Amino acid sequence: MAGYVSPYRLVEEPMRADKAARQRKKVKTEEYLRRMHPDYDYFLEHSNIGYKDRCTKDAEFTQHFPLPPLHEAEKTFKGHSDSVDGVAWVSDTCFATGAHDKAVRFWDVASGSSQAVTAHEGAVFCMASSANDKLLVSGGDGAHGQCKVWDPAARKVVSDVQGHRTSVFQCRFAKDSSRLVSVARDGRVLVHDVGNFAKPIFSKVLHNIARSADFCHTDPALLATCGQDGNVQVLDLRVPYLPYEQLAQFSSSVSNYVSLNPLNGISRAHSGYACGDVQFLRKDCLLSCGKDNRILRWNLSYSNGGSYGVCAAQYLGHSTGVRGLAMTSTGSIVSCCEDGSLRSWGFDDMGVIQRQLQAMKSEISSLNKQSDAAAKQNEDISALRAQIVQLRKEKTKLEMEAQKHVTPTGHINASAALVGHSAFVAACSVRKIGNADHVATASWDQTAEVVRVEVNV
Repeated sequence: MAGYVSPYRLVEEPMRADKAARQRKKVKTEEYLRRMHPDYDYFLEHSNIGYKDRCTKDAEFTQHFPLPPLHEAEKTFKGHSDSVDGVAWVSDTCFATGAHDKAVRFWDVASGSSQAVTAHEGAVFCMASSANDKLLVSGGDGAHGQCKVWDPAARKVVSDVQGHRTSVFQCRFAKDSSRLVSVARDGRVLVHDVGNFAKPIFSKVLHNIARSADFCHTDPALLATCGQDGNVQVLDLRVPYLPYEQLAQFSSSVSNYVSLNPLNGISRAHSGYACGDVQFLRKDCLLSCGKDNRILRWNLSYSNGGSYGVCAAQYLGHSTGVRGLAMTSTGSIVSCCEDGSLRSWGFDDMGVIQRQLQAMKSEISSLNKQSDAAAKQNEDISALRAQIVQLRKEKTKLEMEAQKHVTPTGHINASAALVGHSAFVAACSVRKIGNADHVATASWDQTAEVVRVEVNV
């Protein structure tokens, strides 16, 4: 349709587009793109270089980011005629995708067959399902935002989400399926109670271009958002916005996590690059990803200097910008990337190892004290010494294992790579089916895939 704008174009169109040129249907030459987008050449240079190629050809890159074990897709699903941007599981046997061809397709995993339903006026950019599988939401391009709620079992639209005036780039349900958040190109964030999509309970412009949002997984009253401006915002939806003068009188009541000012922010979360997605795991912890190729874990507390949010870990290994995040049933992280790949990561591998090492050190110290006491009494300490030697061997082995997860630069490496797509992976959705997690993916190569992945936390 006229004025079509994709949130994940190779070169993203600025807000102040050359409308006259668009009306004349002027072809965007490379000179025009370079003038409008300073990073155009960088994008062209790096978008076609895969992670595996870099690891093979660049010794320094290989040293910092060893290639993790590869998982191939179990099945590839073809049917869309344009880039696929949204994906969501709706049952153990079916998932839905939304694409730039305006269609929403419901796929049968076993047979690979699909049913296409066209309900959007323009491209479909995002999809999400409620935790109880009763509702599916899709967002896309259109004059009024084009955010629609579906009955996935009947495969039909049951309601329109009111309030947006520009393209909807992301939408998600709360974990208890009580609320829906949607974000749009004009930076507006809307929250609706499920059952009343006509009037939002929250509406505010928080970014220049809003990219994603997620309710806290343990408290649906807390919300995190991120945007093209590179900022992450954290809100408490229970607290009304108050003028600064009124907030001042409550300064002694500021919480460690969310203050009476309902908006806390992490400015330039990804070194000034755009943020792609957020996962709000707990009230004191969230994940973000961005065009700096990184996934970051944040501790949401106030530092001594008064700043909000401290980076607790970096997950490095992607060679281009990271587009989306999802969590497995075991608490591991799945990320999708512009280079056509996905990665899976143990959430806190080093934390687990550090706790195990501390326990071993304490046990060795205790055994040494017992051995010294027994030696003073002229008792046989051979069994204790053998136990100490064995523990020290296990401790050394565990310390070597730690090097697989954290390099000397201090980041966390991926535990697995999910491969198969030949273009940008725009979104991923994870569902536990049987004893394994299955990742459904959406890509600009016009396909969707399903990958079975098992990740140890």
